Amino acid sequence: MLPAFPGLAFLTADALVRCFRKQSHYLQRPIFKFAMIVWTVAALGLAAGPWFFLTLTRANQFTVGGFLAFSVAGILYAAVVLFWFYRKRFEVMAVFMGVGMAFMIAILYAAVFPNLNYIHLSKRLADDLIRLGAYGKDVPVAAVGYGEPGWPSTKVAVFIRPPTIYSFRIRPR
Repeated sequence: MLPAFPGLAFLTADALVRCFRKQSHYLQRPIFKFAMIVWTVAALGLAAGPWFFLTLTRANQFTVGGFLAFSVAGILYAAVVLFWFYRKRFEVMAVFMGVGMAFMIAILYAAVFPNLNYIHLSKRLADDLIRLGAYGKDVPVAAVGYGEPGWPSTKVAVFIRPPTIYSFRIRPR
């Protein structure tokens, strides 16, 4: 599916340019108004998305500031794009749609992801294995009870280095 994105980007750009030049009136049809409302609901759902991490982890394992910044930016993003759509300023709407999403992604990577403990589990596990000497081509490593998605509870990882078996617990930070 990934190879289709450049083609879709050109088709989208072409459709927008035609609408901006008044060669097409697709953006003014009633079905597009419905699609815009669906897009707005999806954007608001995206803004609420980080709060669903509360179901996966304890509240003290992340900073609320990043979540709050992402949610407020998402609500403003959806409101501004919808505002310019109903003012029939499609050029401005398209600019805010693109720049707003880039801003949302920047907040996600700068303020939300660095503070989510469980998405850094692989790196922490690798650091612990290196600290314990479990690396190199002659060291067979096996992980038992290791799983990332959700990861609300303590997991036990085991690696084998003949003739010794080591185990350690990975605790949420």
